Amino acid sequence: MKFFKLNKDDILKIIIDYLAEKNGYNIFRAKAIILQDKNEMRAIVGIDKIDGDIIIDEQLLLKMDSSMDINGGHNNNGLTDEELSQVLDRMIKTGDF
Repeated sequence: MKFFKLNKDDILKIIIDYLAEKNGYNIFRAKAIILQDKNEMRAIVGIDKIDGDIIIDEQLLLKMDSSMDINGGHNNNGLTDEELSQVLDRMIKTGDF
């Protein structure tokens, strides 16, 4: 058995690498941020081909956050923040993304 204690940058790197691979990006550039308000915690991730012409910065990620719905494979489904945190911990420990 192994345990992992990850900081925010570790978590974002895992998310970026997973989403890039899942969406067919072998060579890419990306940026991600974690946002939390009183109702939820979420990550906003932008990935593009290495020679893309769109600048992926925090401003773009915040704009996308306000203009799109959650589209991940493990939608919250009414979980509390504590339940969601436990699910995320379990996903990270098991690698089940």
